[in-house]
Amino acid sequence: MLDDFLYTSRNLAEVLIPILIAIVLIALIVFIFKLVKFISSLENTLTKVDETIVKVNGTITEIDETIIVTRASIAKLDEPLATLANVSNTVDSINSTANGIVGSVANFAINNSDSLVNWTKDIFGKKDKDVSDEEVQEDFGIYE
Repeated sequence: MLDDFLYTSRNLAEVLIPILIAIVLIALIVFIFKLVKFISSLENTLTKVDETIVKVNGTITEIDETIIVTRASIAKLDEPLATLANVSNTVDSINSTANGIVGSVANFAINNSDSLVNWTKDIFGKKDKDVSDEEVQEDFGIYE
């Protein structure tokens, strides 16, 4: 019985081994074909990546030039901005001085309001006295 099993296994192996080898060879050929296709697409991808890197390097160079120009423009603006700051400080100083003057005048007016009222009465009172010195004729509205 063992001999029959071994003999049958041998006959089966003689038939199956070439078929299995053919299947493995076909699978190996498909694998190699796909590998070659992948490597080919990888070369195209790497070429595109190299082109992109060249473009990015060009863009970086342009950005560097733009930054240099921008820094030069900013440096040119430093002097006018300093002048503008000085003018602003001068305007602030004038404003605070004017506020101080107005405040002083208002305090003076509040503290010396009685004197100011009397002084204005004297000025306007003299005009009334000049008018009162003249003869004033009264018109009673009777006409004949």
